[in-house]
Amino acid sequence: MGANPTVAPAVTDARVNSEGRIVISLTNGEGYSYSPTMYAWQRVSEAWWAVGSQYWNSTEAPVGNLQARDAQQENKDAKAAVSAGIIPFLERNTTNETLLRGRAYFLQRLIKVLLSREGYETFESSVSIAHLENRMAAALSLGAKEEFRLYLNMYAKRIGAEGLKMKVEELLKGLIGGLFEDDESSDAVTKLQANEREGRNWREGSENLCGWPRETLLKEVILSLGKYRELQRVTVPYAKLLDMVDSIADGDAMDL
Repeated sequence: MGANPTVAPAVTDARVNSEGRIVISLTNGEGYSYSPTMYAWQRVSEAWWAVGSQYWNSTEAPVGNLQARDAQQENKDAKAAVSAGIIPFLERNTTNETLLRGRAYFLQRLIKVLLSREGYETFESSVSIAHLENRMAAALSLGAKEEFRLYLNMYAKRIGAEGLKMKVEELLKGLIGGLFEDDESSDAVTKLQANEREGRNWREGSENLCGWPRETLLKEVILSLGKYRELQRVTVPYAKLLDMVDSIADGDAMDL
């Protein structure tokens, strides 16, 4: 499918993952996936992240390594690798289309002007954090197991470095979900909706999240946040639930 000469964007690529989720990329650089639970198209990638986020085209680990590691798994996990690489693919398409249409230079100049003005000191940081949140949401929706864990660790490190206590608390509550909820007191736990897969909702009572045990993800996040003393009032209660207080204390001793 080639470029459409009309004003409306045209579809440049269309894919289907192992769960039957449709993923498309457009000539304006945007990428979408169809959500069967909301009966709507979810935007995964757009040009705004390309010029404002510090994490654009960066993953801390090559996605090729994720795909290679998936290829070495057993046959029962082979289908999960189909979703691997979708998010980086859509972001690369956004970069290519933005450069092709000549919008990149204009957007970069716009961002530079904003950053030089008073009141926009935290603009780049806010966009970068929002970009990581968008990546996590997309990976969770698509069931990209390896990428979700990678983006989650990147997000935890960033909000920890920024000292964002409210976001840290929100993340820990989302990871714990219904892990320690009783059946009688499960009002805060969200039940599965129609067409919704188990382990794809932060607040559901499933023990897994995007194919990973919630306890494993929670431990990794707490260890990443444990070195920030200003966040210990938030992280210690969750560490006590997982019997991790000694691990955090050892990490603090090593920092000293």
